[in-house]
Amino acid sequence: MNFTSEGRDYSARKLDAFGQFAIARKILPLLPAAAPVVAALLEERDAPFTPADAANLLAKSEPIAMALARMPDDDFNSMLRSCLSVVEFKGTDRQFHPLMSDGVLMLPLSIFELIPIVARVVTENLFPTSAAVEKLRTAARIFQEGTR
Repeated sequence: MNFTSEGRDYSARKLDAFGQFAIARKILPLLPAAAPVVAALLEERDAPFTPADAANLLAKSEPIAMALARMPDDDFNSMLRSCLSVVEFKGTDRQFHPLMSDGVLMLPLSIFELIPIVARVVTENLFPTSAAVEKLRTAARIFQEGTR
């Protein structure tokens, strides 16, 4: 998957199945709390985003913030490092380079630059495509037939 964030080009590989399971275990409990925030971000707007909108979004984000705050540091850091380990950035030489090397970021990125990158990796790895949904349906059907 190739994408641009903050004017820089990135490429991200898929996590292997074990990496996807590890991320899913950390992220899935946050999804019910995230639903109102995602809905608010995706709703179509005729007017620009206002300070009142920001306050409303922050209020809706409180359950996510609390869940993240309760997550042990080692789990949180492991999740971030797993996501960032599959990302490369396009350097000034027009070649892609690992964003992390030996657990160290190769660019001086802020939290506000990292969040969209991690979100893309999570989305790409955890939210199924229509083909993946069909495979899940087939697997569920086979499982149900086998338990009869």
